[in-house]
Amino acid sequence: MIKNFRKSKLWNVFSWILTILAAFVVALLVNTYLIRTSNINGSSMDDSYHEGQLVVLSKAPYLFGVPEYKDVVVFDSSCLDNPNYTRTFFDNIEDSIKYNVITQKVGEIFNLGIANDHRFWIKRVIGVPGDKIEFKDGKIYKNDILLEEDYIREQNVLNNPEGVSFTVPEGKVLLCGDNRNRSMDCRSFIDGKALKCVPYEAILGKVLTEAQPQGGK
Repeated sequence: MIKNFRKSKLWNVFSWILTILAAFVVALLVNTYLIRTSNINGSSMDDSYHEGQLVVLSKAPYLFGVPEYKDVVVFDSSCLDNPNYTRTFFDNIEDSIKYNVITQKVGEIFNLGIANDHRFWIKRVIGVPGDKIEFKDGKIYKNDILLEEDYIREQNVLNNPEGVSFTVPEGKVLLCGDNRNRSMDCRSFIDGKALKCVPYEAILGKVLTEAQPQGGK
């Protein structure tokens, strides 16, 4: 009787441990691939998104699809200056644990020294595979047609790489910030006569939060 009681008690403890572990794994996968929150740092997406704004992103749209023109995404910018860039399942899990709003808040409360990783940038998809992109007269032409961009902050863009013309490679996208004159993005990384584009694997997710310009702009 006593032995059975001990076994039952141990089994209850073991069951609780398994339940907690299972819940942790599920929460981790949800945070990594389905719903994730993050705060915006910087002004590169003004006036669409602003400094300090909380956004929700998800990798789910790209599990069975690919990024589309005008999608706003968060990606690992280290891919732009690393020709051997790769991103694994474990990288996604690690970053999901370290860099999210809850972890950051806990780090602040207990002074754990967990800082935001400035590798992760929020930008807009300007070109998809097969698109011919040309920078001319301060404007962007896609497939020989002037790109109409009513979402950018200033129509007079001063830091476009004038004269650059290339085709977006397969499996990659061209990303730029909406605050074009104050955004470091694909335009800042030139590879020969083309710009370096972002591989699908470097994209952490699509931003689901609608644009909420600061001050009602």
